[in-house]
Amino acid sequence: RPFFVAGLAIGTVAIECWLAIGFWIPRCRWITACVGVAFHIGLMFTIQIFMLGWVSLFLYLAFLLPFTPSASRHPGLPIGAQAT
Repeated sequence: RPFFVAGLAIGTVAIECWLAIGFWIPRCRWITACVGVAFHIGLMFTIQIFMLGWVSLFLYLAFLLPFTPSASRHPGLPIGAQAT
């Protein structure tokens, strides 16, 4: 049993390291997201930390949805401010 728990701990650290690196590699984003979703759904069923799984799943959108800043925005102006 200690070897099983040690294996789970090592696997968890390995997955978390992959998630930290994989999202920054454009070719790996979707597979990393699939691994992360499966991992966090598994965590939701095993350790049940309030909202951790849902927040983690929601934050994947920051890496998966494209973001293109507006071309009409002037540097130095806060978002939503109008240039004169």
